[in-house]
Order: sequence, then C-alpha cells, then structure tokens
Amino acid sequence: MKTVIHLLSFAFAILLFSCVGPPELDDGLVKNLPSVVNTPDAFTFLLKADNYTFDETYDLSLSLVDSTDIVVTTILVTGFVRGDSTQISVLNALDTPLLPFMVDGDYNYVSIDSAKTYSPKKVNIRGKNFTGELNFILAKRN
Repeated sequence: MKTVIHLLSFAFAILLFSCVGPPELDDGLVKNLPSVVNTPDAFTFLLKADNYTFDETYDLSLSLVDSTDIVVTTILVTGFVRGDSTQISVLNALDTPLLPFMVDGDYNYVSIDSAKTYSPKKVNIRGKNFTGELNFILAKRN
C-alpha cells in the first residue's frame, strides 16, 4: 500500500510540474504578426517583430470629406535593432508619396496636417529583417 501511495504521489508530481500554460502577454501583440485596424476615423499598424520581413499595402478607409478635417500622423519605433531596410510610405490617390519615412532607430514622430493639403489614400509599410516595435497611426480629427 505504501508503494502505491508513493507511485501515485510521484505521478501527481510529474503531472503537476510538466503542465505548461500559454506565455504571458504583456501588450497583446503577437511577435511577427501585424495588428491592423482600418476604419473611417483611423488606421493603425502595430507590430512587434523579431528579424521579420514584410511588405504590406493598405487602401485606407479614412474618411476625409471636409477640407477642414485634420489628419494626425504618429510613428513610434522602440526596441529597434539594426535591420536591413524598413520604410513607411503614405500615398495620395495618384500613388505619390506624401510621407516617405525610413526607420533607422528608435523614433517618435507626430504630425498634424490639414486634409486640404495632406489627403492619404494608401499606406505601404515594408521591412527586411526588422526587429523592434513599430506603431503607425493615421487618425482623423474634426
């Protein structure tokens, strides 16, 4: 009987310590999987990357119908590790770049522009071997 109790205790200990749960997520982002939200009021591209290569183009749903609308552009790059080449291009209706941006380090950029002169229609975000966190946001403000 004593041997059976020892075997059951041993089996229970193995089961208890060999179970592994999912990793703890501290910011909700999954590594190397962009999170994109594209609505009439805002476009967001969030990425936590580790040596990740990507080339993403999005037609914006941003609704800029009034020339008094304001467009707020925010770029935040943190934890940057020297990559090959990473860039963000905001394009107008003719695919002409309005905001070409090269990622070459940790960076914080905010721009507030009138929709009369800055009317983004498309975004191209591409990177080769990018490591770090990239947050890109276009938001409409009335």
